[in-house]
Amino acid sequence: MILYCFDLKPGKTKNYNKLKRKFYYHYNKSALSTAKLRTKSVVSIPNSLESQADSFFKKWRGSILVYKIRPKSVCRLA
Repeated sequence: MILYCFDLKPGKTKNYNKLKRKFYYHYNKSALSTAKLRTKSVVSIPNSLESQADSFFKKWRGSILVYKIRPKSVCRLA
Protein backbone atom coordinates (compact mmCIF):
# COMPACT_ATOMS: atom_id res chain seq x y z
CA MET A 1 0.00 0.00 0.00
CA ILE A 2 1.19 3.50 -0.84
CA LEU A 3 -0.25 6.77 0.46
CA TYR A 4 -0.14 9.91 -1.65
CA CYS A 5 -0.74 13.22 0.12
CA PHE A 6 -1.31 16.13 -2.22
CA ASP A 7 -2.17 19.81 -2.13
CA LEU A 8 -3.16 22.01 -5.06
CA LYS A 9 -0.94 25.06 -5.53
CA PRO A 10 -2.31 27.45 -8.17
CA GLY A 11 -0.14 30.28 -9.43
CA LYS A 12 -2.83 32.88 -8.74
CA THR A 13 -5.72 32.77 -6.31
CA LYS A 14 -8.37 33.22 -8.99
CA ASN A 15 -7.04 30.16 -10.86
CA TYR A 16 -7.65 27.80 -7.91
CA ASN A 17 -11.18 26.75 -8.93
CA LYS A 18 -10.12 26.15 -12.53
CA LEU A 19 -7.17 24.03 -11.42
CA LYS A 20 -9.34 22.12 -8.94
CA ARG A 21 -11.98 21.29 -11.58
CA LYS A 22 -9.38 20.13 -14.11
CA PHE A 23 -7.45 18.08 -11.55
CA TYR A 24 -10.48 16.23 -10.15
CA TYR A 25 -11.93 15.68 -13.63
CA HIS A 26 -8.77 13.83 -14.69
CA TYR A 27 -8.44 12.17 -11.29
CA ASN A 28 -11.95 10.69 -11.50
CA LYS A 29 -11.23 9.35 -14.99
CA SER A 30 -8.05 7.60 -13.81
CA ALA A 31 -7.64 4.24 -12.06
CA LEU A 32 -6.81 6.11 -8.83
CA SER A 33 -10.46 7.00 -8.28
CA THR A 34 -11.22 3.41 -7.27
CA ALA A 35 -8.99 3.62 -4.18
CA LYS A 36 -10.46 2.27 -0.95
CA LEU A 37 -9.07 5.00 1.33
CA ARG A 38 -9.63 8.39 -0.25
CA THR A 39 -10.07 11.78 1.34
CA LYS A 40 -9.87 15.31 0.00
CA SER A 41 -6.08 15.28 -0.15
CA VAL A 42 -4.96 11.70 0.62
CA VAL A 43 -5.31 8.57 -1.49
CA SER A 44 -4.22 5.03 -0.66
CA ILE A 45 -3.43 2.79 -3.61
CA PRO A 46 -2.13 -0.77 -4.00
CA ASN A 47 1.49 -1.27 -5.03
CA SER A 48 0.36 -2.47 -8.47
CA LEU A 49 -0.90 1.04 -9.36
CA GLU A 50 2.27 2.85 -8.28
CA SER A 51 3.53 3.59 -11.80
CA GLN A 52 0.11 4.92 -12.89
CA ALA A 53 -0.12 7.13 -9.82
CA ASP A 54 3.40 8.46 -10.31
CA SER A 55 2.74 9.34 -13.94
CA PHE A 56 -0.62 10.95 -13.06
CA PHE A 57 0.86 13.20 -10.39
CA LYS A 58 3.88 14.08 -12.56
CA LYS A 59 1.51 15.53 -15.17
CA TRP A 60 0.48 18.11 -12.56
CA ARG A 61 4.03 19.13 -11.63
CA GLY A 62 4.18 22.81 -10.74
CA SER A 63 0.47 22.97 -9.85
CA ILE A 64 0.45 20.39 -7.10
CA LEU A 65 2.59 19.41 -4.13
CA VAL A 66 2.74 15.62 -3.64
CA TYR A 67 4.23 13.39 -0.96
CA LYS A 68 4.54 9.64 -1.42
CA ILE A 69 4.46 7.56 1.78
CA ARG A 70 5.10 3.83 2.16
CA PRO A 71 3.64 2.90 5.56
CA LYS A 72 4.32 -0.40 7.29
CA SER A 73 0.80 -0.46 8.72
CA VAL A 74 -2.32 1.70 8.95
CA CYS A 75 -4.75 1.43 11.85
CA ARG A 76 -8.23 2.92 12.01
CA LEU A 77 -8.79 4.60 15.37
CA ALA A 78 -12.41 5.67 15.20
